[in-house]
This record gives sequence, structure tokens and C-alpha cells, in this order.
Amino acid sequence: MFYGISVLRVCYGPLPIFLCKFAAFLSGFAILFGAITVAMYTFTRFMFVCIWKRMRQMDDDLIVRIATIQAIVVSLLFTAATWLKVQGHGVGLQVSFFCQSESA
Repeated sequence: MFYGISVLRVCYGPLPIFLCKFAAFLSGFAILFGAITVAMYTFTRFMFVCIWKRMRQMDDDLIVRIATIQAIVVSLLFTAATWLKVQGHGVGLQVSFFCQSESA
């Protein structure tokens, strides 16, 4: 879907800024979702092979459902936090510990 917006931009010229930012948001979400999914898959396989050798059979559908929901939520939160930071609406306190000037 977000590649379609890029193609529209090439074919029809500049699009509204909202659509461009939304396409960047979706692209960032998709890349982060893929990275988190691959990392979870690798970690879970390691746990199955090395750590959980002698455990009973587990329900694979439950593990897949938990991992997918967790990857979606984390990807949305990280991408939204980055988007808000780029927009200039800082969310939270910025503490500069090392940049404090000492008054003598």
C-alpha cells in the first residue's frame, strides 16, 4: 500500500504532505515489524532447541498469536513515538545530566 503512494507521487506530482508522512509512517512500521518478527522467531527457536528441550509440547498457535500481537504493538508504539518526535511535539522530559554548568 505504501509503495502505491510513492508511485502516485511519481506519476501525478507532489501529493499533500499528510499522505507523504502517512506513507513514511507505514513504511517505518513495516520495516520495524519485520525486524521484530525475525528477532522473535530466532530467539524462540533458540529457546526451543537449547533451553526447552525436555518440556511438553506447546501450542504453536498461541505462541504465534502472542508474538504477532506483541510485534504489532511495539512497532506501532516505536513508530508513533518517532513520528511525534519528528513533528516537534516532544513527549517526556529531556534531562541533560552531563551538560550542566557549575556556578562557582
